Amino acid sequence: MNTSDNNIKSRLQRMAALLLMLIAVTATGLAQEPDVTVTLKRGDVSGDGQVNGGDLSLLTDHLLGRAKAPSPDVNGDGTANIADVTALVALLLAGPGSDDLPLIDSADQISSSDDVE
Repeated sequence: MNTSDNNIKSRLQRMAALLLMLIAVTATGLAQEPDVTVTLKRGDVSGDGQVNGGDLSLLTDHLLGRAKAPSPDVNGDGTANIADVTALVALLLAGPGSDDLPLIDSADQISSSDDVE
């Protein structure tokens, strides 16, 4: 073998080693589960961390089949329907800090851990 062949062989070996390292690093990264913390805010239909008119618009579009909302069940009854619109409007009208409002179920009954008069 001449010097040129040795240089090519050496480069190929380094490239192969680098490729193996990249594969090992990628495989290690894929094997680890990412640390993800999801905080859901009641009424945050879009999932952007805010409760505002955009959530009401998205919820309406979701119910009409024009969009897909990540979190359309505002009242917590397990379904997305007009009762969620009512609950979201109540949250928006109550303003900031209104997370303690009772949930309104699909039968329009108020359910809460507190006694409601």
